[in-house]
Amino acid sequence: QAKNEKRTKGATKPVAGTEMIRRLSRYIWPSEGGREIKARVMASLGLLVSAKLIAIEVPFLFKHIVDTLTLSAEHANDVQMVVPVGLILGYGVARSTATIFSEAKNAIFAVVAQKGMPREL
Repeated sequence: QAKNEKRTKGATKPVAGTEMIRRLSRYIWPSEGGREIKARVMASLGLLVSAKLIAIEVPFLFKHIVDTLTLSAEHANDVQMVVPVGLILGYGVARSTATIFSEAKNAIFAVVAQKGMPREL
């Protein structure tokens, strides 16, 4: 049976992506914890999206650095080398920021995950 299908009396019917998201979204919001937990979930999702956007941008930044270094090698002087060095530093900052956002997301979401764990009897 395919992953995105559900059984309906012996037949299979594809489940749309929006239907799948609607069904799974109820598990994102914990039933206990109130506003603090929901704020942590939203902060975690925001950090997740930010980290992914930065991670997507990093290869383009690196391409721009390489292109700039290629052009600067032809006309090398101190002023023209400032831009590539700045871009290399920006590349390092972007990579570090993506990692920091990812770790912050994990730290913020840890409380939500702990509350979602089954309690011992």
